[in-house]
Amino acid sequence: MEDYLRFLPLIIIVAVGGLIFLLTAIFGKKGHTDVKKEGEPIEPILTERFLVGRYLGGFPGYRSSLPFVHCAVTEKFFVFTRGTQGEEIGRIPRDSIKQVVADHKSQITQKLTSVGAFDKRAIDSSPKKESYCLLIDWCSMSGERHNTLFEPTGFDRATTAQNAADTLKNWMTTNPKVSL
Repeated sequence: MEDYLRFLPLIIIVAVGGLIFLLTAIFGKKGHTDVKKEGEPIEPILTERFLVGRYLGGFPGYRSSLPFVHCAVTEKFFVFTRGTQGEEIGRIPRDSIKQVVADHKSQITQKLTSVGAFDKRAIDSSPKKESYCLLIDWCSMSGERHNTLFEPTGFDRATTAQNAADTLKNWMTTNPKVSL
């Protein structure tokens, strides 16, 4: 019995290490490298997913606000998902963006409501009124104009909004209309 107790710490360490390895192998798929829209082939991702913030609205057919939305860049699309690897909430063709704007929420609200392009209630329902927003003005494949709006999260919201805008502009396949 004494010989068994001598090896007990080693057995526990090996068992815990094996469990950690097993859980990592099952759940720890590092770096999601593709996106798949239902019924379509897998698309390789060209960059790391980046945070765009809280989704406020603007994707056809998706009206719910979401707290943490990330964007992945594929060959033809910007793909927006809940979290880093969650459900796809929308996609924007990379060649369809007319304008990307990172600005104070009040300025973006004024621009959008003056042209009737967005429901002001969606913007006003977000927690911080004196914050920044990221606006993506784009056209769908059918030619319909859309304005998709995000509110950055975190401590430095202005920087987060600007970084997301810069990343989108860098990966657009047309020249962006710069507006800040």
